[in-house]
Amino acid sequence: MVILGEIDSTVIQDIKKTEEMLYSYYYNRFSTYDKVYFETNEKCDKIISNYDVKDKTILTVLGSGDQAFQFYNHGAKNVDLFDINKLTIYYYYLRIWHIRKYGKMYPKWGPKKEYIKELLNSVNPKNETELKAYEYWSLFINKFNSDALHRFFHSPYNNGTYKKMDTSLLLDKIDNDDFDFYNIDISRLVDLEKKYDFIYTSNLSDYINDERLTIYRDNLYNHLNRGGIVLSSNLSGSIYCYKYYSQRKIMGRYFKFKCISDWNKELFEMDDIGYSYKKRLIKRII
Repeated sequence: MVILGEIDSTVIQDIKKTEEMLYSYYYNRFSTYDKVYFETNEKCDKIISNYDVKDKTILTVLGSGDQAFQFYNHGAKNVDLFDINKLTIYYYYLRIWHIRKYGKMYPKWGPKKEYIKELLNSVNPKNETELKAYEYWSLFINKFNSDALHRFFHSPYNNGTYKKMDTSLLLDKIDNDDFDFYNIDISRLVDLEKKYDFIYTSNLSDYINDERLTIYRDNLYNHLNRGGIVLSSNLSGSIYCYKYYSQRKIMGRYFKFKCISDWNKELFEMDDIGYSYKKRLIKRII
């Protein structure tokens, strides 16, 4: 158990903003302080399995954390994270601590304050970011009741896709990866120091208008290595509809499009579960 000294001021601010989000009837979706996804409804493991990510460098949307865990599970060398929602990094550490202690992928839905306390007793922060997560959850359980933990999350999908995943190799990867977390909106201009072999964007582009899609495209292009690939999930129906046609038109000059499909056993047909954009060899965008 860690004995807390002076709490980081950014953590105190995050708790205040969390309170506003938890108890406000109206709050801004896709903002710096938003509810967190308990688990993903994407088939990110099947999307990733179409590509060789072993020993590759990855930048992925954080979300529930499942996307990052799947990249580790497929042998990625380094997995950095980004999300517009700052609270996702706190949940990510909660999941890491849960995996370390119990060897299971998810905490029980609607975790109680007692569960958080027990989990914190087993934590020994390895870096400043993990210490901030420890401070955040320590303040959280002292300030809020267990009902707040329900409010903290979007409702779970209960699809059970990753619940039985082997966590033994996963923990070794996580504990030996000095990852970075970027609290950014990737559809706004960003300038990161690193470049990556793969960038996983979930279905973020579904919510970006054409003007910001241009910035999104340029960010992806400028932060991918030569021949790098963008992976995206599809949760909105056919990727050959007009909405995706418009997106491919904007992305097309700089990226080569490819559909990713998977056999749907229930419907006896192929589902378009995602798509990729491979970086074309053109001059860097300024």
